[in-house]
Amino acid sequence: MPAERSLLVVSNRLPVQVRRTSQGFEYLPAPGGLVTALEGARQRVEPRWLGWPGIYVEREDERASIASHLAKDYDATPLFVPEALFDAYYEGFSNGTLWPLFHYFPQHAHYEEDEWNAYREVNRRFCDRIVEIAPPDARVWVHDYHLLLLPELLREALPKARIGFFLHIPFPSSEIFRMLPWREQLLRGLLGADVIGFHSHAYARHFQSSLLRLLGLEHEFGRVWVGDRLVRIDSFPLGVDVARLGAAREDPEVEAERLSLLAENPGKRIVLTVDRLDFTKGIPERLRAFERFLERNPHWHEKVTLIALTVPSRTGVPEYQALKREVDELVGRVNGRFGESGWTPILYLYRNLPFERLVALYRAADELGEALIVNPHDEEQVCRALERALEMPEDEQRRRNRGLLERQRRYDVGRWVEDFLTQLEPARLEGRGHEPLEGAALEALLDAHRASERRLLLLDYDGTMVPFAPRPEEAAPDPPLLDLLRSLSANPRNTVVIISGRDRATLEAWLGDVGADLVAEHGAVVRLRSDPTWRQSVGAAEASWKPKLRPLLELFVDRTPGAMIEEKAASLAWHYRQAPPDLGELRARQLAEGLEGMLSNSGLVVLQGSKVIEVKDGAIGKGRAAEPWLGREPRYDFVLATGDDPTDEEMFEVMPAEAWTILIGADRPSHARHRLAGPDAIRALLRSLA
Repeated sequence: MPAERSLLVVSNRLPVQVRRTSQGFEYLPAPGGLVTALEGARQRVEPRWLGWPGIYVEREDERASIASHLAKDYDATPLFVPEALFDAYYEGFSNGTLWPLFHYFPQHAHYEEDEWNAYREVNRRFCDRIVEIAPPDARVWVHDYHLLLLPELLREALPKARIGFFLHIPFPSSEIFRMLPWREQLLRGLLGADVIGFHSHAYARHFQSSLLRLLGLEHEFGRVWVGDRLVRIDSFPLGVDVARLGAAREDPEVEAERLSLLAENPGKRIVLTVDRLDFTKGIPERLRAFERFLERNPHWHEKVTLIALTVPSRTGVPEYQALKREVDELVGRVNGRFGESGWTPILYLYRNLPFERLVALYRAADELGEALIVNPHDEEQVCRALERALEMPEDEQRRRNRGLLERQRRYDVGRWVEDFLTQLEPARLEGRGHEPLEGAALEALLDAHRASERRLLLLDYDGTMVPFAPRPEEAAPDPPLLDLLRSLSANPRNTVVIISGRDRATLEAWLGDVGADLVAEHGAVVRLRSDPTWRQSVGAAEASWKPKLRPLLELFVDRTPGAMIEEKAASLAWHYRQAPPDLGELRARQLAEGLEGMLSNSGLVVLQGSKVIEVKDGAIGKGRAAEPWLGREPRYDFVLATGDDPTDEEMFEVMPAEAWTILIGADRPSHARHRLAGPDAIRALLRSLA
């Protein structure tokens, strides 16, 4: 797979740790889940690495020596960071703020401005180093919570790069995440990536919820449009290196270690726990559950041993020191209460173990692999699960473990790498009936425009030429847009028609002097540039239905904080852009269903636009409104129609086959032939036409 060999993997730590000795520097394999994962996928991808080398070095000659050795022997590039800055970034913001908050321990999180600034600075230094060593179109895979800002920085510095990000810890619910003072900056930092990966669907869903609630960004099937880019959000469960573990089973050293463990615990069932010492791992909870198990099951005394392998972590942090004391005391208490001569209930191993001994522990353990799922805070449930596991018939154990093994074989660490890198390939829009307006398609449009003599430009307003605003009245046109529309309208070859759902008074006030024809309220009223009089279309004058429907809309305003009613000459609109996103969508569905039931056989229709439910006469629509211009003689030889929401589909449907129809914004099924990402993109196109 030659393309994958250009991958640059960026993580806080390199896969090798540098240490200073009396003879110089030594280079040791660094422990860690990411290192283990990519090592297991080395046949599929040979990554280059960028990260901190695990040592503080000030002298330039020593830095050069280390960099040369890492590049030659490990295909790795070190990022050297001053000790004080790294400490504030790593122990401070990364592990003092993000780690506890993302693991639902907000009481352990602290929010210090200087640590946040250090975090930003180190992320910036990572970006600068990548720019130095990577080509403009590099594929970069950024890892974990230490570098949440890096994707956006890279996107700005290397706009042609393909950037992936994978989070190796949970992403919390939006209610927890929003406690961060710098929450929006972190979300935007991640959105610089093309693919954002999580361990589970729940974590991806939490992230999407935060995007919606904090940035107002909606997703469709795990896809979010950010400007003119499509960002994919998905879950990629990180597996294990099944082949390596299977080979280790036959290793004589592993077998010797296993037999030694069994000899040290003759006739005893072995329960194994392996964790880094961290308050997110539930270590005290499981020790207390094991204590309850021994209280309730005296017949298991001297017949079962819990081996608790606990890897040291952040030994200089007060919270972790307190956790270490708590674990030590619990182990001492359980062993003191139940221990007998020749039997220690808990064998507590507070250290790192080599791979061979770790595999031997797994092989010696009797604990189930296809797990009995428990809540670690429910001691009774954990106790019952231990009882069931230890008493479970061997054939059931084999059946459960066989299922686990087959699943791990199907989705091992190599499959994890392959799936993520496949997603990292450039996105392709499929099955939508339209394509991005770029490359040859864009050149064809510009050529057709230059060759034309009579041009019709049908332009939607909200969501097309201007972004949506929290309240409708806040989306007024800015001076550059007004100048652009005046320039287009001043060209005698052009007929510019602004065709909008806005009321006539607003369009008159905002756009009345740009020289364009104006169509308001989806076609209910029209004002030509040659005639300042607004004229109503068929059906627009009759509005006796409004008093009958207004009470229902008012009820939904009362039930939905942030919702509001807008009355137009020929329609009623219920806006919910300022409502809580989940509640707003729920109430919108309920209101639409209620209205459709009331309006059957009435001639009225319900329009579902962007954060708005609108009721109008079925005879009124943007398609019918556009027909007078389409029927003019002589015919236009260049027609462009733009719109962003379902109310514009009527217009797209009536366009002649040769027209240029462009959907603006989020990708969705549409009758438009082409698509642009948002207001900035359509303005850029209109500037080209002007």
